[in-house]
Amino acid sequence: MRRALPSVLLMALWMVSACAPPAGKTSGGGRAADTDVRGRAHAVGKEKMPINELVPLYQWVRTGASIYLGAIAAIRTEQSAPDFELVTIDVAVEEVLWGEKGARRRRCKFERPTGDLARARFPDPVWDAIDLKNGTRLLLVTRARDEAPTPADFAQAFDDPRGPVLQAMRDLFDEERKPAAPSARLAQYLHWLRAGAIVQRLFAGEAVARDSLPGTHDTEAAEALAQAFVSSDNPFAQIALAGWIWDQLYERTTREGRVAIVNATVQVTRGPREASRRYAQDRLAGAGPLVLAQEGVRKDAEAAALLRKRAEAESSTSLRQEILTVANALQP
Repeated sequence: MRRALPSVLLMALWMVSACAPPAGKTSGGGRAADTDVRGRAHAVGKEKMPINELVPLYQWVRTGASIYLGAIAAIRTEQSAPDFELVTIDVAVEEVLWGEKGARRRRCKFERPTGDLARARFPDPVWDAIDLKNGTRLLLVTRARDEAPTPADFAQAFDDPRGPVLQAMRDLFDEERKPAAPSARLAQYLHWLRAGAIVQRLFAGEAVARDSLPGTHDTEAAEALAQAFVSSDNPFAQIALAGWIWDQLYERTTREGRVAIVNATVQVTRGPREASRRYAQDRLAGAGPLVLAQEGVRKDAEAAALLRKRAEAESSTSLRQEILTVANALQP
């Protein structure tokens, strides 16, 4: 539907929310059953600073980033321009999760305003939410291989190196390092889609949608992605999975796979999470009635009623008619 945000923009918004540590300098994501409107997971159990489970591991791994656990060892500031300062942070590497071992320290740098008001208005996207003091433990993503000062791709404070999200990452990286036939690789991704942690589901979903593995266009892969889309309890994870399904996989999969994707999207249009529900409704309205007319697509009176309710709120006559046409196609 023309009124929907382009999927590329929606994915960019999701990535910003996924990568930004939450306010208050406490935590990022985390393995959680509850999330706020920005998709940030609340802390669970004893973890006060769980790792954000929405981080884009696939992009980091496939683009050659290195991922470390470490602790801040030194912080230096110097004036770089009027009303600005250059902050240099030395991070002592404690564990290499992915990538090259490189030097024992990584040196990160960023520039920020010197005034508190300016910092509040223009926060640094990587470092603002981190308590910058010696000993703060970090998940660090960087392209650097030595101690030369380099901007970091991502940094987040954490407290438990054995937390569930970090452990899920380790398991994922262990599998990715193993030599494996393409069929075995795909089987692992499908397993994560069905039963993995959120961070594993997101990696697997993007890998199935983007990697050129034999079988990724088969019905089984589309069905696994569609089920992961329906079953995820995180709205931003759902939107990410839906974007990969519709933008990367839908046109290339089998007829049965396309039907599975449409039925999953219909199911989410009446789901409990508003962001996911509206996104799914926009996807169906954009797909049009012919997509819903495919043999095997299930009619759904509740989804049709919700689409009509959306249509009532539309000020544009043409857009309202688009939504109503799709709602009528879904009516049993």
